[in-house]
Amino acid sequence: MNRMNRIGLSTVVAVLALTAGGRSAAAQVMEGAQTNKYLELLRQDLRTQKTALVTEAMNLTDSQAEIFWPIYDEYSSEMRQVWDGRIANIKSFAENYERMTNDMAKQLADRAFKLDEQQGKVLKKYYNKYAKALDPMTAGRFVQIESAIYNLISLQLSAELPLMK
Repeated sequence: MNRMNRIGLSTVVAVLALTAGGRSAAAQVMEGAQTNKYLELLRQDLRTQKTALVTEAMNLTDSQAEIFWPIYDEYSSEMRQVWDGRIANIKSFAENYERMTNDMAKQLADRAFKLDEQQGKVLKKYYNKYAKALDPMTAGRFVQIESAIYNLISLQLSAELPLMK
């Protein structure tokens, strides 16, 4: 990726921290009353930022774009379910933080592992779709971009969540 794309990835991560008026994303997720409104605003901002980044980084021809974007919409819909699960897991962690037990910690970890596995399956499924509809190189670029975005968002969230006691 060129320098501009790296700046774009940083912007996506910054949206997590800045969308809520400077408060951390983790703190916002942990609050009850504003959570749904916040998450929808966050998703809209992330989708806008991410679409711009993916558009630039994929550097598709018009004919490739006609094939790419409908598949990407399907991918985004499936991946949204994975992120809904991640958000639910973070909420559960926050709700149980002060009274965390070994059983709760195990359940949270098991859910996180399943979500990681589910994410990998979705990404592989769409790599295969893109490889068939376009070519393996374009599909590989898609995986690189999505993985980089996911890793940066995950790093930001991990940095903001407290460790278990």
